[in-house]
Amino acid sequence: MKDNYEFRIRVIAALGFLVGAKVLNVQLPFLFKLAVDWLSSATGNATALASFTAANSTQLALFATPVSVLIGYGIARTGASAFNELRTAVFSKVALRTIRSVSRKVFSHLDDLDLRYHLSRETGALNRIIDRGSRAINFILSSMVFNVVPTILEISLVSGILAYKFGAHFAWITSLSVAAYVAFTLTVTQVIIKS
Repeated sequence: MKDNYEFRIRVIAALGFLVGAKVLNVQLPFLFKLAVDWLSSATGNATALASFTAANSTQLALFATPVSVLIGYGIARTGASAFNELRTAVFSKVALRTIRSVSRKVFSHLDDLDLRYHLSRETGALNRIIDRGSRAINFILSSMVFNVVPTILEISLVSGILAYKFGAHFAWITSLSVAAYVAFTLTVTQVIIKS
């Protein structure tokens, strides 16, 4: 796969879709905030509506009515889901090719082994080990590409936004809270596995 440019392009495209989905996902609360602010000021008096309009003139240029804000929210939410699905579709061929390549190498290695090795082993046990190995590769690839990396990216984006809007203290609190949660979860998981 080192010389296969199609798979490199697929991996880069999957990472692009991942970043696009997370950027849209991080924008959703801002759109929702804008809609709630607009609706709450629209139900108040005219002075509050005029001050809200003056304070948010750049955002209002993009969204003329609360309905358009909600439509933008729906488009962003749908776009994030579409990017996630596109990432899965683009990366699945890479994952399946990797699993097939590793399984082929394992089969070739088993084929090269001495007859004495095969006579001392059960065929079903070897088949089960190969199947578990290929499923483990699929699990590791899917959990890294579809769970771990997106979560780290989203936490980084949120921490960056918090640092920009409210100061570095909020970003550090968020990052340390997530790190403490991950450490606690891993510790408890290891304790449960050992018992």
